[in-house]
Amino acid sequence: MNDLNAICVDCNYIIPNIANKCENCGSNRKIMHLSFSENMNLRERVKEGISGCLKDRTKTGKKKETLKFFKGHDKRKSQNDWVNKERIIDIANDRYYELVETLDGGKLRECDEKLSEHQGHGSAKFEKIT
Repeated sequence: MNDLNAICVDCNYIIPNIANKCENCGSNRKIMHLSFSENMNLRERVKEGISGCLKDRTKTGKKKETLKFFKGHDKRKSQNDWVNKERIIDIANDRYYELVETLDGGKLRECDEKLSEHQGHGSAKFEKIT
């Protein structure tokens, strides 16, 4: 939405038609104001939520991930809509938990199993070649 207006420099009257003189004092001196705004939905580009991972040092001194988590909104590619998602990948305890619900609370999927047995879903669809 764009908006263009003018204010008289001499009497601060808002001039409705910027091509005319000030209706209040007859001055030609104006300050022009142009404003515009645009709405943007950022959820179409990024996930909204809290995510992170915990790392533990191994005997060699390297940091190894032991837990990954995400809780928040995520875009469901298959339906091109938004869902509430909670995911915990507990590497140290061999657990995988995921809960996916519609935005109004309807349960779409719940998975609670051993991480070593979690295959064929999402990023686990394809086995890594070593």
